[in-house]
Amino acid sequence: MISIHHQAIKALGKGLRVEARSAEDGLLEAIRLEGKPYVLGLQWHPEFHPPGSTDLLDCNPILDEFLSAARGWRW
Repeated sequence: MISIHHQAIKALGKGLRVEARSAEDGLLEAIRLEGKPYVLGLQWHPEFHPPGSTDLLDCNPILDEFLSAARGWRW
């Protein structure tokens, strides 16, 4: 799948690793910061994901991970 994004990360900063790239053009779609309780950066448009669509990646794992981290957060 070709990315729908027109902007992306050019060079990763210290401690960042690539989590996802678009398959056809290799554009960075998601990064993660190592060594922290929870930091995730991604280019994502949930409004483009109609419920039950099989044309796009399932975004539920991202939402589940985020919600799990948020529920365990201690202010």
